[in-house]
Amino acid sequence: MTLKEMQRTLSLPRIPAAFPAIYEKMADSWETRAEQILSADFISQTLSNCYALAPYRSEILRGAQAIRTQPALCLLVCLLEAWLRDGGDPAWPEYAPPTGEGVGYDLLHLYPAIPTMPDSVAFLRNRNVPEDVIAGTMQEYDRCIADGVYRDGRPTMTVRLLSWMRTVIENRLINIGRLNYDIPGHYFEHVRIFCKGDETVVLADNLTLHRSGRILGAAGCDDPVGSFVAAITETETAVTGHPVVKGLVERETVTLSKAQWTQVLCDQDLVPRIHIPRQGSFDAETVQRSIDRARAVFATCYPDYPFKAIFCESWLLSEDLRDMLKPDSKILDFQNRFIKVPLKSEGADVFDFAFPLPIGYRDYPNLPEDTSLQRAIKAHYLAGNYLHEGAGFFY
Repeated sequence: MTLKEMQRTLSLPRIPAAFPAIYEKMADSWETRAEQILSADFISQTLSNCYALAPYRSEILRGAQAIRTQPALCLLVCLLEAWLRDGGDPAWPEYAPPTGEGVGYDLLHLYPAIPTMPDSVAFLRNRNVPEDVIAGTMQEYDRCIADGVYRDGRPTMTVRLLSWMRTVIENRLINIGRLNYDIPGHYFEHVRIFCKGDETVVLADNLTLHRSGRILGAAGCDDPVGSFVAAITETETAVTGHPVVKGLVERETVTLSKAQWTQVLCDQDLVPRIHIPRQGSFDAETVQRSIDRARAVFATCYPDYPFKAIFCESWLLSEDLRDMLKPDSKILDFQNRFIKVPLKSEGADVFDFAFPLPIGYRDYPNLPEDTSLQRAIKAHYLAGNYLHEGAGFFY
């Protein structure tokens, strides 16, 4: 089967630009590769050795059997595997997935990832990551399939979730207890953070702000009337800038004496980032155990990565939630750990996490109202408001 035949058979409107070069390398071997990685023995052994997907084995094996009967799907799985290993991102517009019914199509985008699992486990073991942390990390696949069950009522692996799983495939994410941790990155592009004893001040730098204090262009903040620019100025003795309070940038500036205030974080600093899986308890003790363990694991297994602070960007950090939740809410307790920084929020992430079913997020009247939080969010949007994602850090 040629690449064009595969594209025609599956009615793919577009394929990644890298596919022709990948196909050229595997033109004589893809059938053998597909037979191997889609075999029941390979899948069962790999999943067992890599702590993954035990609750979904029967569906996964049935899906692989269905795919094996369709050469075009077999070739696509092999192409996607090679593309993923080269850093390809299926969520980008250049890839349009095939449409079809049945468990083979539901789980199609899982099969290119399964052959990468042993490499992920080997990487973590080479860093002496504890075996229970390795198991928790590999169970990110389980959490993705569970997300499909939550949304679709059956096990599925969407292109969007396969794109997310690149964090595991590329060894950028580990799970430690309740939370996931991205390997450290640069998250303080437009702020500098200063400390004096127990006090912390965040100053915005090189940002254009809406009159509300949000970044101009954030959800509901497109009108430039009254906007202002926040930039830091510095002398030998002081730093002057616009402070950030609860994620919003103040119009008035403050001046910090260098004799009293020390810069502790800036855009050059690398910090790990928290991601919050949907499943699991969210009480303060459970969260704290994860954070404490993460500090120990990073210190022992990732000594080449700094751990000066922990960053998070999430709808769970939205200040708008304070008007919707009770003061003793677990979400607010989590939020209170963070010192907020500005974020150009789109006001849409909540619909990926707080609601089931693939409902378009602008279809507000038809959003479910199964929980008090869903009802509050729905009313918030029907009133013309947004739930702005928040971002922040703690030491």
